[in-house]
Amino acid sequence: MSRNLEVFPSVAISSISATSTDVRRPWEVLWASQRTAQNACNIVDNMRVAFGSEATISLVPGRNINVKKFVRHLSKDVKISSIDIPDNYPLHKMFRDMLILRKEKSGSVLNRFGWFITNVSTEKQQRRKVKKALKTTNVNTVKANTSFWREGHEKSGNKLVKVLEKYQRRTRRDISLAVEIDSEKQNPEEYLDFVRKLRSSLKGRVNVVLDVDLGHITQRGGSSESFLTTLMKDEDLKNAIHIISLNQYIPGDTEAHTRPDDPSGAVDLPASVHILGENGLEPTVLFELHPSDKHFFAEESGMSFAKKLKYAYLSGQKGRRVQE
Repeated sequence: MSRNLEVFPSVAISSISATSTDVRRPWEVLWASQRTAQNACNIVDNMRVAFGSEATISLVPGRNINVKKFVRHLSKDVKISSIDIPDNYPLHKMFRDMLILRKEKSGSVLNRFGWFITNVSTEKQQRRKVKKALKTTNVNTVKANTSFWREGHEKSGNKLVKVLEKYQRRTRRDISLAVEIDSEKQNPEEYLDFVRKLRSSLKGRVNVVLDVDLGHITQRGGSSESFLTTLMKDEDLKNAIHIISLNQYIPGDTEAHTRPDDPSGAVDLPASVHILGENGLEPTVLFELHPSDKHFFAEESGMSFAKKLKYAYLSGQKGRRVQE
């Protein structure tokens, strides 16, 4: 049951959303710890005003982030709530993607470069970044893509689990592993089946929970509303929803990080939030905005959209109270 029927759930912003896009100051993009931390604090302040609830950061410790410097430049009242494990995106793959996208709008090519600098090249770098981030931030949640356990790559996911187990033993603190759909290989049904199996296989070792990324769910052929409605019927998975990522997807795009209020978007985010409210759920609501939209919640349109989400969630809660 909700702790407070008049409060929207806690919200969070991805650190990638706070990355500088000022090409005139490339050092703030390539060595981004200080500027990204400052931008993230501004976004958190804007979200607190827009939603009237707690706001935090989900940190992606990629190539351009020194975790210690990032934390040092955060305001004292701004917290990191989760570590989002960076993807493996080596240099040769970036150049390959750039060649494929070269005939499209330049933004697609720039996005590939941005994705390169905010992620890592190898599994070893991945695990090293996670270890440093856990040691520095003391968070209780680590986000991972199910692709880490993709067929033929199971060792990668298993090594990650061992990192988390060692951390739990050393600190005597439990870690939740929030997994999201593989936006390249899974459909929504396969994702849920995978989570069930992973929760079962890691029971007693690491607490596996869900990061429901509505943008990628839709990108992989699902409907956010239908998916959530189905999920609500599975009591075990329903109660394991730890994060819900309110990302928007435009059909035909290669990414799912457009403005949440884009009229061309296929994800009905207010309707999805309404379902959470009527089921009494309070997952962290995560936004993974494109860095060019980092000021979204400071703008009138962003404030208006936040108001729509709050209304949808609270109306769902009121409907739940009537039923009870």
